[in-house]
Amino acid sequence: MEEERIETTMSNLPPEILRQIVSLIPLKEAVRTSTLSTSWKTLWTPFQVEFDSGPNQITSDADDEASKKINQIVGLLSRSSSSPELWRFSLQTEKTQKPLFFSAAKGGGGGGELHLDFFEKGKEIQSNFNLVFYPTPRISDFCLSIKTLHLVSVNKITHNLVSTLFSSCRFLERLKLEKCSGIQSIDIKASDSLNSFEVVGCEEVESIAISAPNLKSLWYRGALPLIQINGCLNLVDVVLDLREGLGRSEFDCENVLNLLSSLKDVEILKISGWLLEWLYAAGVIFGRLQFRFNKLKELSWFVALMDQTERDSLACFLHISPHLEKLFIMVRE
Repeated sequence: MEEERIETTMSNLPPEILRQIVSLIPLKEAVRTSTLSTSWKTLWTPFQVEFDSGPNQITSDADDEASKKINQIVGLLSRSSSSPELWRFSLQTEKTQKPLFFSAAKGGGGGGELHLDFFEKGKEIQSNFNLVFYPTPRISDFCLSIKTLHLVSVNKITHNLVSTLFSSCRFLERLKLEKCSGIQSIDIKASDSLNSFEVVGCEEVESIAISAPNLKSLWYRGALPLIQINGCLNLVDVVLDLREGLGRSEFDCENVLNLLSSLKDVEILKISGWLLEWLYAAGVIFGRLQFRFNKLKELSWFVALMDQTERDSLACFLHISPHLEKLFIMVRE
């Protein structure tokens, strides 16, 4: 009874006060307040925005009209607001035949969060494409004070839009890509501000190249792509959850050893054991490698079955991790 009275009292607060409340909490939790009552739900009535584009617009780098449409969308998202906002975009192109809808949730105040979701059931776009993130604005004249950018289901129709968004977020600290079907490669050259990058469920990705001088956290979950890490000298926390096994690219021991060498200075590593077991079975002698994990303090080892070969490969890896303090073996079915 007491809880119901508190909830009712809060729901009766003026909309200005409710907006102030949601502006003080993380965006993900703020959006959940829409389920509390009608008063909270009205705060999240989306702004409806419609764009009509020709067959090459939005997807073309050279098209002036495409640049104009992208700038309009980025301009809307760049406007400042003291409270969180929800947008519902409708994009009409000849390639999609029917309007392509996508949503954007932006945190208010100084939170600097932007979530873009391009997924709509039954309208997935299956064309392959390459995703390029560079810090220098190519088309947009706007600067977004976004610190967290979360992109879901980016597709070929919208990849230029999100590339422009990235280049406009000059103070971006955290970038996450999730369930982006069709991406074959990801190429990132980030400014000094980016410190966290996460890729989850991008099934077709074959290669990832990242250059970010102050990157501290790198999380990847999916099939193993070719990963090239350049100039990321401050990496501390890395997750390679390769539960889907080998990806579509062809690999040799040298590719994997180059990846491990780029991770030699991390302090926390979570990795699928089969990758090291594969190296061990291929005849790699860990003790003779030209690098060691001298700074590694915590290791999480993902395995499906802890058999003799798995134990031997783990023992070999521990031999090149002389200062390890914590070891976690995580068995998955």
